[in-house]
Amino acid sequence: MKSKTFFNLFIIILIAFALRVWNLDKPEGLWNDEYVSWYIASRESFSEFINLVSKNCHTPLYYLFLKFWLSVFPDTDISLRISSLVISLFTIIAVFLTGRELKNNKTGLLCAFFCALSSFYIYFAQEVRLYSLLGLVSALLVYICIKTLKTGRPLYFCIFIILNAVLCGVHTLGVIFSFFIILFSLIYLYQNFDEWKLLIKNRRKLLQYAFPFLCALLLLSPFLFSIAFSKNLAQFWSPFSSSKIAFCFTDLFSPVQLNILHPPDSFAEQVFKDGAANSGFIFFALVPAVIAAVCIIKSFFNKDKILNLLLYSSLCFFAVITVLCISGKMIFLTKYISGIYPVLISAFAAGLLSFKNK
Repeated sequence: MKSKTFFNLFIIILIAFALRVWNLDKPEGLWNDEYVSWYIASRESFSEFINLVSKNCHTPLYYLFLKFWLSVFPDTDISLRISSLVISLFTIIAVFLTGRELKNNKTGLLCAFFCALSSFYIYFAQEVRLYSLLGLVSALLVYICIKTLKTGRPLYFCIFIILNAVLCGVHTLGVIFSFFIILFSLIYLYQNFDEWKLLIKNRRKLLQYAFPFLCALLLLSPFLFSIAFSKNLAQFWSPFSSSKIAFCFTDLFSPVQLNILHPPDSFAEQVFKDGAANSGFIFFALVPAVIAAVCIIKSFFNKDKILNLLLYSSLCFFAVITVLCISGKMIFLTKYISGIYPVLISAFAAGLLSFKNK
């Protein structure tokens, strides 16, 4: 990495740290979901810890991480939140590497800068929840996926499979994204590398590569079955509506966060309030989201095969989540689809930089 690029990345990380450390010590303390994270991780009895994790709808790796953190650092609110902040700073580096591997240093820096300013990432960098760790693992997964598809090296593919297993261990819904990104990656490798044509036909060898992911699926099967065969899980306060898809995009690409827990009923009512245009929402939420959408669409039509593969995987994941939400299996909140956020950031940066200067 050139010294100038390294310096710019360092400045971006400093900006990110300043934005995340501000108001980190929230006077109101832990809220309900954060308390659950702390309660599970702080159990001294490992059998009790396992029992609580098995009853939780989320997979256990975050709670294991938090348990390790509490064994090293003080058991205080500020210490718990620092764990998410530290992970968030590493996510910026991972997103930079993803953008650089996809295109160049300039794309990587733009990805990192956007990640540093992302109000969504800032929000969860101050929460004792799994979504900061999900962002880091997702970014690393996308980075290794790009390297795998560029080189076709089996070593990278092995790391790619391991990271997919880790993703499933961090978030239950990660198994859906993992399924699609592994499927599309194998198709890409088969089409572009002769050695992979032979390897994919060799079922025994392919199973050896897939072993870590299959083990993760086996361990996660109780969680997956619980979600798949449960009754309607959508709380009365948050039924699915098409507006939530729009709120999801404004959450990810603007300073306005409305779909974190209690989203408004209608997106249109946010744009027009009391019969008049809501200039604040339009300027701070709608306009940035539209710009991001245009850039992502532009990146898709640039026909970068690897980026499009990532976008296809993300779109399939998004479609499955939407179907699950419509069927009442889960609630449509932005944090549940944040595993594809690094892909969207990379597509946004690549699309924005592809516009010719005029």
